[in-house]
Amino acid sequence: MNAGLRWEAAAPDPDQAWFLSIFQLDWFKANVHSTTWTKAPAGMLFPGDKLPDGSDFPSGAAKTRWNDFAAAPGNCVGPEGRWPHDGTRRLLDVL
Repeated sequence: MNAGLRWEAAAPDPDQAWFLSIFQLDWFKANVHSTTWTKAPAGMLFPGDKLPDGSDFPSGAAKTRWNDFAAAPGNCVGPEGRWPHDGTRRLLDVL
């Protein structure tokens, strides 16, 4: 039995076909318009636009999360379904 810490950075796939868009009602009420697709309705933004807070529109469905960590428990079971390491034999001797 072992335990560890796993780093799970989640980087969404970029939208290279420009299918992604975001609509928010508060942007609609504030009359925010896209500079990429000028005929789009108010409140809808696309990749290449600036968000109302001044940041860039994410190239994927979400921003990259760099601070995700998770527990990483592990176990080793031999082909016979039992614990192969009994303290007297090395694990490589069993395999």
